[in-house]
Amino acid sequence: MTTRLWALGSNSSGQLGVGHYEDVDIPTPCSFIHIQSLYGTTSSAKPHMEQSDALRSPVRKIVAGGNHTIVLCENGAVYAAGNGEALGECVDLASHPSVYDELSSQDLTPCFKRVMWWENSQLLDTFVDVSATWTASFFVAPPQIQDGYVVRLGRIYVCGKGEKGELGLGKDIVETAKPRQVAVFGAKDYPSYYINTDVERVPLIPGILAGIWSSVAYTLTCLTDEVHVFGWGSCRKGQLGNSTKAEKELWKPRRVTDEDIKQDTEIDRIFTAAVGKDFALYRGTHGKRGDMVRKWRLLGGNSVLKSDGDDVKSFLANWTVWPRTSLYASWSNIYILDSGANKVKALGRNDLGQLPPKQLPGVWTMAAGSEHCVGLTTEGGVVTWGWGEHGNCGRRSDETGQGWSVLSLPAARTERAAGVGAGCATTFIWTAENLLGTAHNRQ
Repeated sequence: MTTRLWALGSNSSGQLGVGHYEDVDIPTPCSFIHIQSLYGTTSSAKPHMEQSDALRSPVRKIVAGGNHTIVLCENGAVYAAGNGEALGECVDLASHPSVYDELSSQDLTPCFKRVMWWENSQLLDTFVDVSATWTASFFVAPPQIQDGYVVRLGRIYVCGKGEKGELGLGKDIVETAKPRQVAVFGAKDYPSYYINTDVERVPLIPGILAGIWSSVAYTLTCLTDEVHVFGWGSCRKGQLGNSTKAEKELWKPRRVTDEDIKQDTEIDRIFTAAVGKDFALYRGTHGKRGDMVRKWRLLGGNSVLKSDGDDVKSFLANWTVWPRTSLYASWSNIYILDSGANKVKALGRNDLGQLPPKQLPGVWTMAAGSEHCVGLTTEGGVVTWGWGEHGNCGRRSDETGQGWSVLSLPAARTERAAGVGAGCATTFIWTAENLLGTAHNRQ
């Protein structure tokens, strides 16, 4: 199935991957450098390379820093574009200089390149999750499993820069060009005896989330649904827990305590989170099966998250029983998408139109950028709202930032919009082949 990625918005570092460095205000096709690599080869082997505007796998997730973008595909392949300092030596052209020689006459910086590197003669080119802070990149390698047993635990790698501890590599380590492993789990929290243990009993690493200067990683024990949350980076607003607030910065990952999460609310289990500029919102449950209620816990950022006189607690209280909700965060706002009613509710600033307009069409999926959002409507269209100074919300006749805009996607008639992503004044839409030949409708 053919998947194509379209981008618009800020592009001074080539973070849109559209072949140049100019901002664009209409969806523009992204370009990808594909590398044909084989497991078991050596770093001196010369792989085959080609450039294309199509991906070989559907997109699973898009994350963005200040000036770089990372794309995770369903098959585990990852592509990156933009600021070289934030991406370090994680892209394939750095690992395979012979490939670069083939296109030495072309400027490859504005294109998306495959993320891969060598570690102890092992090629790392498949990942289960990605994330990004302002000038750093994170990649989660899956655990290695043989015959139902874990032979190597999942790992989080980081490259780039960060002056507030967001690399998670230790005191005063503010830069690494080569991807390095983040030691999230010490002997107490993630003991080595999980090696050679039944995979159903091992805390894997399903996810990592990041804001501008702080990160949150969470693990899941398959058998018991037990979730462990770890954080690092800026914590001066309490976004990593009140117990760390006085330290202002965490240079190594530390477990977010139950007391931090359960304070002022009853939560038995945490399942996911959204991270903003200086806050983290956790979603969990309370109660036993059959009588389970959704619960929310906000750490940090309370002074910003106010809207129409409602405070955070009353806003979240309205979402304790909804069975189908998705959670998103921008720099200063939180968004909850009710997938049953296709409605978006939000809390936070609205000085740039960040809150969803009253007449916004029903959306079934969305993404939140720095100060704007993009969503796919139930009729198959693409809408944006919020701050769009760099063209990330498309061309507007109303420059006040209020209201919403419809993006016209110049895709082939056989394609449909399948997903969206958003970053710092950047917007992404990926398309897939529409086998039915009709507009996508989630109603």
